[in-house]
Amino acid sequence: LGGTLDQSFGRRTTGSKYDYVFNFGANISDFLYLGANLGINTLEYSSSEYFKESAVDPSDFEINFDDGSAMYFEQMKYDYSYSVSGSGVFAKIGFIMTPAGGLRIGGAIQTPTVTTLNEEWRISASTKFSDKGANGSSSSPYGTSTYHLRSPMKANFGVAYTLGTLAVLSADYEVCNYKGMRFDGSSADRDYFNEINKDIRDIFGMGHTFRAGVEVRPASSLAVRAGFNAMSSPEKMDYWGNEVKNEAVKNISFGLTHVPHSP
Repeated sequence: LGGTLDQSFGRRTTGSKYDYVFNFGANISDFLYLGANLGINTLEYSSSEYFKESAVDPSDFEINFDDGSAMYFEQMKYDYSYSVSGSGVFAKIGFIMTPAGGLRIGGAIQTPTVTTLNEEWRISASTKFSDKGANGSSSSPYGTSTYHLRSPMKANFGVAYTLGTLAVLSADYEVCNYKGMRFDGSSADRDYFNEINKDIRDIFGMGHTFRAGVEVRPASSLAVRAGFNAMSSPEKMDYWGNEVKNEAVKNISFGLTHVPHSP
């Protein structure tokens, strides 16, 4: 380098996500409760960044020409912008059944969310010299891409039992099919997405989560709670193709709550 450069970098990101859910419910003789959701989500994200170099003393960066003239480098700036927007649709149906006494049995299935994503990006650069006529700038055409992402399908089942006002016991199980995730796009991108989908099938499997809890009321003003949670990893292999030992992450929790008397 001819001399000292003053370098700076900046980045700005913004984004938002919204969910719109339409619900339907039905009660059949206080024995069977049915529910259904239709969900629509929208998202937006944008990022812009720049990198700039400026000569602290332009005379350190002399550019000589064959005719004997000279000029000096002053500044270079590089810009990159990226944005993505999308929307998706999913559905969820479930039930709660009360077959006897304090027993409750429930279950639900959530379909994959199919999201359509639209990306756009652009690169530009500019230079400045002591001779203003030599200044230049250029921008690439906007790059665009549209593709679809399918999220995993989920299902959960649970059971709970109430022992009057003394205690509540509950347990539920959730399974998530990460192997079913998929990217899809235009025919031009088919080979690229096929390779990604193959990696998903090879690396991921099913994710399992089990939860159990109990709450006991030894006194009218005191509640004692305990819970257990076990969650397995959906990864079967790591990035390098090595088999992952699937050990569940386990958590135990305890708590005491003071229950104030109603007036």
